[in-house]
Amino acid sequence: HPTAAGSTAALGLVLVALCGLSDKFSWSAQLVLPAILIHAPTAYFSHSRSALAMAAITVFAGMFYFGGRFVRAALAISVAGVALVIMIADPGLHLVAGDNAMVGYLLRGQDLSQLAEGSGRGEMWNAIWTEFRSSGAWIKGHGYFVTSRTGELYVWYHYANHPAHNIFLQVLVSTGLIGLAIWLSAQLGIAARLVQLRSGDSFSRTYLAILCLIAIWFAGWSIGSTSFMGPVRWESVTYYTLIGLGMGLVGSMSGGKKVSDDDQDTELKHRTEPSHSL
Repeated sequence: HPTAAGSTAALGLVLVALCGLSDKFSWSAQLVLPAILIHAPTAYFSHSRSALAMAAITVFAGMFYFGGRFVRAALAISVAGVALVIMIADPGLHLVAGDNAMVGYLLRGQDLSQLAEGSGRGEMWNAIWTEFRSSGAWIKGHGYFVTSRTGELYVWYHYANHPAHNIFLQVLVSTGLIGLAIWLSAQLGIAARLVQLRSGDSFSRTYLAILCLIAIWFAGWSIGSTSFMGPVRWESVTYYTLIGLGMGLVGSMSGGKKVSDDDQDTELKHRTEPSHSL
C-alpha cells in the first residue's frame, strides 16, 4: 500500500537523520547510505506526499535544533535565498505552479479540487462523522478499530472497515467520547512523565529532544492517517518502542542516583589520570 510504504520509508529516514544529527549514536553513520538507497526511493515511488513533507519538516527542525549557530545561519540564508530567487525569476509563480514534473508529482494524477479535498479525505471524514453521531456511538463508539455500526462503510467505491484517516476521528468513532477522554489523558500522562528527562544527563536530554522532533512527524502524519492508533504497522511499532525507551530512561533516573554531566566528567577524569602511588 502506498501509504504504508511511504510512512515506513519517511519515518526510517527521520530516525536515521535525527540519530546522526544528535551526535549520540555513532552507529547511525553506518546507516546513512543504506537509508538513502532504500528509504528515499521507496518514499519517492510511494507518492505519499504527507509522509515526505513531514519528513522534510522534521529533519529541517532537527538540523536547526542540533546544529550550531553556523548551521542555523546557513539554513536561514538558504531558505531566504531560495525565496528571493523565486520572487525575482518567477514573481507570478507561473513556473512553480505550471506544468512541470514537481507539480505533476504533487498532484499524483488528481486535479486541484481533489487535492483540496485531501485526496478523498473529506468524503471519508464526513462518513466517519456520520457514523460517530449514530445512536449511542458518540458515548462509547462502535468498538476498537471499528468505524461503523455494521463493521463496513461504503467509501471510495467499496465496502470495508475503513480507517478514519485521522487519529482523533479514529479514536472518537471507535471508542466514543469516553475513549477519547481516556486516550487524551494517557497522552498527557506520557508527556508529563517523559518531560522529566530534562533533568537527566546529556543523553537523556538529547533523547527527549529526539522524541519531541519525531512527535512533529507523528502530529502532521496523524492528521490524514490513523497512525499509531490504527493497524499494527511501522508507525505503531516505532511509537510504542520510542515511548518505552523513554520510560525506561525516566525509570533509571528515579531508581538510581542522579549523576550530573560535571560529576560524570570528574569521575572519568579520575579514572583516566595515571596513579602516582606505588
